[in-house]
Amino acid sequence: HESVIEAESIDIMMVMDVSPSMLSKDFRPDRLTVAKEMATSFIARRPYDRLGLVVFSGGAFTQCPLTNDRRILQAFVNNLQAGRLPDGTAIGMGIATAVQHLDKSDSKSKIILLLTDGENNAGNLGPLNAAAIAKSLGIRIYTIGVGSEGIVMSPSYQNNDGSFSFAPRQMNFDTQLLAEIATTTQGKFYRARTSEDLRDIY
Repeated sequence: HESVIEAESIDIMMVMDVSPSMLSKDFRPDRLTVAKEMATSFIARRPYDRLGLVVFSGGAFTQCPLTNDRRILQAFVNNLQAGRLPDGTAIGMGIATAVQHLDKSDSKSKIILLLTDGENNAGNLGPLNAAAIAKSLGIRIYTIGVGSEGIVMSPSYQNNDGSFSFAPRQMNFDTQLLAEIATTTQGKFYRARTSEDLRDIY
């Protein structure tokens, strides 16, 4: 049996922070695990859109280019781990990497869905400069800030076997930057302090 479906679709690059702080315990079991669960659910609800995945920490790279294959993209998301990239939060590099993919797209609607829990402190390109490039190419950025401020059990250092040791740490959040990135591109900024917040945002 063969059927033809006509549907409007958009291209979405998911840009996810995999820095060690994403293992902080203010979400159960941690921020990254909850973010992955919500992302795979989001992917399943976009049957006609093309989606891709960029991950970043101190640097950024493409985990999966734009694709219609839901299963392979969900597998990439489920296998994400913190600590494989240099430490840091290079938001601008994450955006720029996603922009490179969307610039080649002929879709009428191009979106970056950026999820991070920290302040930009790494990378050769600033987040606002990357947002300006996205705007010039007609790409909208929706930013999601995940995590709570204050004292949180968070990775303090990485052990030789790749695991992390945890300690209470003061967590800060640059909500103004994330809001400005979104506003620059006519997107929207969301703040997720709980798993329920993140589910509603997606």
